[in-house]
Amino acid sequence: MTADGEMNAAERGDSVGIVLQAVNGADTEAETEAETRAEAGAEAEADTARGVAGGGVVRRGDVCGYAHEPPNAVSGFWGEAVLLEPLEKGEVLNLRVCTASVEAKVLEIRERIDSESGEMLEQFPEEIEAGDAAVILFETEPVVVERFSEIPPLGRFALVRNGRNIGAGVVLEIFGEEARKSNI
Repeated sequence: MTADGEMNAAERGDSVGIVLQAVNGADTEAETEAETRAEAGAEAEADTARGVAGGGVVRRGDVCGYAHEPPNAVSGFWGEAVLLEPLEKGEVLNLRVCTASVEAKVLEIRERIDSESGEMLEQFPEEIEAGDAAVILFETEPVVVERFSEIPPLGRFALVRNGRNIGAGVVLEIFGEEARKSNI
C-alpha cells in the first residue's frame, strides 16, 4: 500500500481512508484504523509502505490517506511524457502510477517538444514521434494521481503498449478541482 505523500506520520490507532481502485472495476472507499504490523509504537511515515489491518480487501494500486482528507481518484489529467515509440491521438494505452495500472486514452496532444532542447516543435499534432516529448491530455479509469510538483510518488507515470514501456512522464494538472473533491 502507498501512503499519500501529504500524510505526516500515521500512528497506531489513527483513522485513515483508503481508495480501493480494484474492487469489481469500481472505485470505492474504505475506512479503517491504522495498525502497523511492526512493534508497538512504530509509526508509518509519509511515502512509506506499511501493513494496515481493518475491514475490506486492500489490493495493489490502492492509496491510503487520513480519513478526514482521503486521496481522491480522478478520471484524467495533463501530463508531460518522453516517448520511446510513436504515439497517436485517440490511442488507448496502459498507464502505471505507483502500483496502480489502468487504461488511459490520449484525448489531446497539446504540444510536441524536442526532448533535447525543450523547444516546442508543434501545437496540437495528431501524433508524436519516438524520441520526442509531449504535453498530453489523458482520460483514465479512476486512478489516484497528484501533481508531480506536490506529491512526486503519485505524480510519475509510465505508458505501456502491448506489455512494452513506450514512455514515461509526470503529472502536470488533474481534471478540475471538482475531480479532487469527489470520488469518481
